[in-house]
Amino acid sequence: DQECLGDGILQVAKTLNFTQEQVQAIHHWADHSDKKYINKDKHKATARERINNDTMYEFLLERGRLDIELYEWSKTLSIVNCSEVNGK
Repeated sequence: DQECLGDGILQVAKTLNFTQEQVQAIHHWADHSDKKYINKDKHKATARERINNDTMYEFLLERGRLDIELYEWSKTLSIVNCSEVNGK
């Protein structure tokens, strides 16, 4: 999941027994990678805000409904639960 990509990559590195130096390098990258999705006001733009057209947003939401359901289900199989990481 984009929200906690860095945490997921760190967990994979630890599971694969990467060296401490490798994990630190990944941790440094992860700290910076997650921040690029936040604008100057520290607000993550929603999909609706990025599309900026309610009609188009609803069309895309309906068109991708099965993909969204599959994505939500796949998140339950992830080694890192973003909701737990982000305190949601």
